[in-house]
Amino acid sequence: MPIVSVPKIIREKLGEEGADALVELINQVSGEAATKTDLIELESRLEKRINELESTLRKEISEVESSLRKEINSTMKWNIVLWITVLLGIIGTALYVR
Repeated sequence: MPIVSVPKIIREKLGEEGADALVELINQVSGEAATKTDLIELESRLEKRINELESTLRKEISEVESSLRKEINSTMKWNIVLWITVLLGIIGTALYVR
């Protein structure tokens, strides 16, 4: 903890008790302030959490893409079956009318 000294002019204006109270306040505030180590640790934790979230998000997006591919394949299959049926109906109708 750094040593705080109150300049003479401030000590004269505040008095001994006021100057001591000011020093105590400064020491209390500086003790509660985040240090560089605290900030580095916080940054590290945040980076780790962001990487975890990114990994989870990529996994979920991959699952959604897989599900979407299955649905598209199923829809295409039934679409082809429908058009073959319609085409056979048109051909059958054309042969019948002829």
